Amino acid sequence: MASRAAIVANPRREGVHEILPRLLSHLADKGWHVVLDPDLLASSAVVGDPLDWKKLESDLVITLGGDGTLLRA
Repeated sequence: MASRAAIVANPRREGVHEILPRLLSHLADKGWHVVLDPDLLASSAVVGDPLDWKKLESDLVITLGGDGTLLRA
């Protein structure tokens, strides 16, 4: 079974949209199944599975943003 990573990000934070495609590619190359914060999906050109906040099952959580993003995750 593939490991599962969740990405939670502040879509308004500078650099998030630029790093996201590279991060997703790297995780996919390593065999990770990635789910994305729905707010990030709505504001981004990337395609992916949405994170279900009510049933967060993840082996790894990556946050892109500041302290508020980390606390939200």
